[in-house]
Amino acid sequence: MSEVIKRLNAEHRNIAKLLDLLDTELATFHAGEQPDFELMLDIMDYLTHYPDTFHHPKEDLLFSRLRQLDASSHHVVEKLRKEHESLAREGIEFRNALRGMVNDEALMLRNTLEHLGTHYAEALRSHLDTEEAQVFPHALEVLKPADWKEIDERICQRDDPLFGKAVAVEFQDLFEEILRLEADDRRQGANAETA
Repeated sequence: MSEVIKRLNAEHRNIAKLLDLLDTELATFHAGEQPDFELMLDIMDYLTHYPDTFHHPKEDLLFSRLRQLDASSHHVVEKLRKEHESLAREGIEFRNALRGMVNDEALMLRNTLEHLGTHYAEALRSHLDTEEAQVFPHALEVLKPADWKEIDERICQRDDPLFGKAVAVEFQDLFEEILRLEADDRRQGANAETA
C-alpha cells in the first residue's frame, strides 16, 4: 500500500475519533442535557484547522492525479473536491456558532445548533467513507510508483497539532479527553473479556 494512502487512512481514523466524541456531545444535547460546549469547540477548532488546511489539500493532489490518469473517476473526484469546500464552510459555521455559545455572544435555538453539528458530522463521515471505499482503492489500482512519489513530494508535511509528535497547547484538553476515553474503552473491553 502507498505511504500516502496509509497516512490519509491514519488521519481518517483520527478524524473518526473526534466525530465519535462530537456525536456523544450532540446526543447529550439532543437529550436536553448540557453538553460540553468547550470540548465541542475544541473539536471544531481542530477539524477546521488541521484537516481543512492540510489533510484535504493532500487528498486534492491525489484526486487531481487520479483524474488525469482515469477520466472515469472525474465524477466522484469532483464531488469529493466540492465536498472539501462545503465541509470547510459548514465546519466554520458550526465552530462559530459554538464559539458564540461558549463566549455567551450568541443565543441560538437548540435545534439550529444541533442541526448544524449533526449535519456536519454526518456529511464528514459520509465523505470519509466514500474516499476509503471508492477513491483510495481505485487510486491504488491506477497510480504508479512515480505518481505516488510525485504526490508525496508535493504534500506539505506538517506535524499534526493533536495527534502528532507534540500536542499543541490549545489542543491539550482535547487530547486528554481522547486519552481518557481510550482508557475507558480498554477497561470496558477487558471487563467484557473477563465476564
